[in-house]
Amino acid sequence: MGIAIALLMISFRRGLRNFAGSTYNAQIMLFLITPFIIYFVAEKLGVSGIIAVVCAGLMQNSESSRSRFGHPRQYHNSLVLIDLVRDILNNLIFVVLGVMIVRIVRADLLVANNVDLRWLAAGFLIYLVTLAVRFMYGVLVKMGPRGSVIFALGGVHGAITLALAFSIAASLTDQQFQFVVLTETMLVLLSSWCRQ
Repeated sequence: MGIAIALLMISFRRGLRNFAGSTYNAQIMLFLITPFIIYFVAEKLGVSGIIAVVCAGLMQNSESSRSRFGHPRQYHNSLVLIDLVRDILNNLIFVVLGVMIVRIVRADLLVANNVDLRWLAAGFLIYLVTLAVRFMYGVLVKMGPRGSVIFALGGVHGAITLALAFSIAASLTDQQFQFVVLTETMLVLLSSWCRQ
């Protein structure tokens, strides 16, 4: 779903550029709203909007790398804007995580007097498993030892991890969801720390 809609939007943006010439602002706006359109369409059709957006992002990245030599100024300005938006959204994810953690800890420790630190161990274990899986993938596709280590430490960004946690929230109890959020927080923090 994500690839199909991304291809449609890429074709539309190219046609717009060929038809009207200087449509830089319109193309940038289309590029920025494409993930939202894909997410809502995929969710309406009953498939995962998150996975559709990730697949569309892969398509759009390959398209933008092919078009960077045709319009270098537009490509550069697009990268600057996209980096800014990505940084804002990633930082917003950490704000949301912070608010959720404070609420969970306050509810568990201050109100219920329930101290359960299994999420620390679960987050650390999941991080080690993902490191091993990514390293083995790097070895299998022959990235070399250094490339495999870099690939393994690349980590998962907070936005995708948090979105995946929210995608299963409806099927979990409140206590299970809190455990998933805390475990995912540990995973995100370890990934961010090791990436630095």
